[in-house]
Amino acid sequence: MARTGATFGKTVLIADDMPAVYASFLIRIRLEEAEILPSYYWHFAQSSFYWQQANSLASMGGQPQFNANVLKDIRLPIPPLEEQARIVSILDKFDALVNDLSSGLPAEIQARRQQYEHYRDRLLSFREAA
Repeated sequence: MARTGATFGKTVLIADDMPAVYASFLIRIRLEEAEILPSYYWHFAQSSFYWQQANSLASMGGQPQFNANVLKDIRLPIPPLEEQARIVSILDKFDALVNDLSSGLPAEIQARRQQYEHYRDRLLSFREAA
């Protein structure tokens, strides 16, 4: 998570466990995976509920600052792991539709095609007046 500047509070999910060195302007978050799924936290960190809190908690001097102590004050709803997994599954599907051209664009084209066919058939099916 970026802790300072215009990108403060922005979170990236790194799914692979690889050796890495984190820059001093980042906060590394390690979650207890028996309690919270990293992908659940990532989706939460994109939400307006998260950003309302982040914006109100960040110190706004010359550069916005967001540190580990402030991060501890973020309120995060933590449902059971099964519910977190269900939420992540749904949000991942929406994310793919919105951000992945290979799945999102064909799905959008198909939806518009069906919408066109529906309205075409409704608009062109004239009923005889009784």
